[in-house]
Amino acid sequence: MKNVIFTLSIIILFLGCEKPLKEQHIPVHIGLIEYDAKKDTLGFEVCHEDLLSPYFHHLNISYEGEKPAMVKEYKNRFKPSDSLENGFITIRFIVNCKGKAGRFRVIQIDEHYNLKTFSDETVMQLYHITRSLKGWDIFERNHESYDYIRYVTFKIHNGEIKDIMP
Repeated sequence: MKNVIFTLSIIILFLGCEKPLKEQHIPVHIGLIEYDAKKDTLGFEVCHEDLLSPYFHHLNISYEGEKPAMVKEYKNRFKPSDSLENGFITIRFIVNCKGKAGRFRVIQIDEHYNLKTFSDETVMQLYHITRSLKGWDIFERNHESYDYIRYVTFKIHNGEIKDIMP
């Protein structure tokens, strides 16, 4: 009986698809930061577009001076907003095989993980500080340098940075 129910479930699942599976577009790399001429700086190039790793956790790489150096940059340069905004701002970007960062993308959510828009003042400060960071490690494996994706997430409470992750 279990086999019959399982088989019927699979058939219903396939019949319910809007398109046949072979016609559905499924991205090769979920989370990839593709080039956008409207957002990206001219001159920044990735070295291996086809080998870009969208996964952060397995790379043994860091920032020069580690997290304390990054936190110091933000604490010294960020001016809290007068607005009492709460939530999270994540800035994702690519570090190329030369240690240069580019293709910055901003994601903003509230404390309940719903999309939200913070004040331009808050977002632009974090964006510009993140873009100005220098000292990203070069990711090497088997004597070859590769590009990788990094992110910095800011927990904002009452317009102030309460935590910086990772």
